[in-house]
Amino acid sequence: MIECSLRPIPKSSFKNSPEEPTKHGRYSSSVFHISGYGDSKWVVGCYLDVDFDNHLKEMTEQQFIDSCVAFLNEPPKRQKFQRQKKKSLYGKLGVHAYKLKERNGHRFVELLLITDDPKNDNFWGEGVSYAGKPTRRRSSKDQNISL
Repeated sequence: MIECSLRPIPKSSFKNSPEEPTKHGRYSSSVFHISGYGDSKWVVGCYLDVDFDNHLKEMTEQQFIDSCVAFLNEPPKRQKFQRQKKKSLYGKLGVHAYKLKERNGHRFVELLLITDDPKNDNFWGEGVSYAGKPTRRRSSKDQNISL
């Protein structure tokens, strides 16, 4: 696994004040052709800060991205005497799409990740549910109540 980190991004890309809070990604409201999308899977756009040139000499792009996502899926180490196991910070992640980019001499990866957590505190926004849930109908006994 390759150690990497998600770049913190502000809520709005128009204001770049240093005191503005940051998170590590943003839920996408677009519709994707993924099995279970909007019901059990959601897409998050984020940036991965890692110098990929050194690693691409040893492995392919896909292996490199999979290794980084496997590192992000690892839960943080437990503290001494902690009883509960820690969960992954971002939910269970998978790769939907990626692009290797360079801007101003800084190399990074632009990612669309698939997560199973619709309301993660580390991402801006909330996953949109597109799957219609069945509604419970009233029984015939409840409908015949006379006032």
